[in-house]
Amino acid sequence: MSFWSRSTYDFRGDRLNQEIDEEPAAHVEESIAVGNDPTEVQRTFGSQLRLREQSRDARIVARIDCFRADLAFGWRQLPKHKITTAVVVLSLAFEIGACISAYRLNDVLFMRPLPIARADRLNFLAIRVYRSSGEGLGYAA
Repeated sequence: MSFWSRSTYDFRGDRLNQEIDEEPAAHVEESIAVGNDPTEVQRTFGSQLRLREQSRDARIVARIDCFRADLAFGWRQLPKHKITTAVVVLSLAFEIGACISAYRLNDVLFMRPLPIARADRLNFLAIRVYRSSGEGLGYAA
């Protein structure tokens, strides 16, 4: 099972719950079909909620362990593939640097007050160029 398909369970809990609920239900139906008493079968299997929580915990621990194993494998592969590792590290460094510089530019231009006295009284002046009938180009506020 790939990392992507394992991680989709984290965001789609209804699918995981459905799979967990189907398994005990199939065992209950099978036991009833054999001829056992339905009340005794339900008592034997116990609470569906308890079974669901135990199954979910077992699957989540297994996924965390698989993720840890994938990280360890990836970490061991880094020294074996030096060029690929260098390309990945450099591209991450450039991407992180670009994001930080974009944030800093946005912070300086839009989030901080202007470094002038009484900046709250500053008004923007819109100047437009227009052509009048015989005067040529002129400027108006």
